[in-house]
Amino acid sequence: MGLIAGMVIGAAQWWAARPALTVWWMPATSIGLMVGAAVGTAITGAAHDSVSLVAYGVSTGVSVGAAQAMTVGARVIPPWTLSMALSWAAAWVITSAVIVDIDRGYVVFGMSGALIATAFCGVVFVRTLVPASREGVAQS
Repeated sequence: MGLIAGMVIGAAQWWAARPALTVWWMPATSIGLMVGAAVGTAITGAAHDSVSLVAYGVSTGVSVGAAQAMTVGARVIPPWTLSMALSWAAAWVITSAVIVDIDRGYVVFGMSGALIATAFCGVVFVRTLVPASREGVAQS
């Protein structure tokens, strides 16, 4: 499920942020979410309490963030990975307060969490990834 969800999320993000992103953003997001979801599920035992959701969010955020940042440049890996870990953890906490059927085992958080994660990561994206992608183009 993480592979498919990651491809859909990565494709939407790539389309919205092109030309700042390369097409590698899509498979990076897909693989990152697949790995992060597997690790998060292993760590939490698929539990859905608040602490487990935060751990799952950190796991998926780190994996997706690192994979995505590698498509832009090594310099942005730390800030992007950290912002993804924090925002995905917060998004799961927010989603758990809104969604009544959290035990269904969703791969990604709901719209309520997505709004917060997108707003936070959008600021980091504009400040770190966009300038880094322009530097890469200028050096080519």
